[in-house]
Amino acid sequence: MQTPNKKTILKAAGSSRRTGHKTAKSAPTARRTRSEPRAKKQWILSVSPKIWHAITKKHAYATSTKPEICRIGKGDNLVFYVHGTGKFNCIYRVDSGWHEPCGKWPVRVTDEIDLSVIRDGIVGVRSVAPLLEFAKKSKWIGLYLHGGIGNHGRAITSDDCDVISKAMYASPNLLSM
Repeated sequence: MQTPNKKTILKAAGSSRRTGHKTAKSAPTARRTRSEPRAKKQWILSVSPKIWHAITKKHAYATSTKPEICRIGKGDNLVFYVHGTGKFNCIYRVDSGWHEPCGKWPVRVTDEIDLSVIRDGIVGVRSVAPLLEFAKKSKWIGLYLHGGIGNHGRAITSDDCDVISKAMYASPNLLSM
């Protein structure tokens, strides 16, 4: 009878050949099936005044950056922050999936989504910052409003979106009237 070598001993014991440590069987992960709807998310998008003007005219948002295209989907809510104003301007709902841009944009874009207005208003960031959960970690709210998707690329809570929406309701956008 042949004596077992180290490889067969480790394999029989369920250990890793390289480290000799026990390998854990991974638990099956819960995956969303095609029939299950994607959970609605809320995002802060930081845009330039030039892009903001195009968004309000077209009721669409366009970009060429992959993180935004991969994360934002139909049914999500978008809170827009316009650079240099210190204000959140309007909340839109995404009404379509990503598609080819329709018409001209002030910058080069590859993908576009259609939007509809949920809340039209303007609210100062500093007036609502103490009430926002995502901004409580730092006294520098501006850190969360840089480049594309705000909050360091993470969605905000529905409670934070509601706080911004209620503040916009209290001060409607007089420029659009």
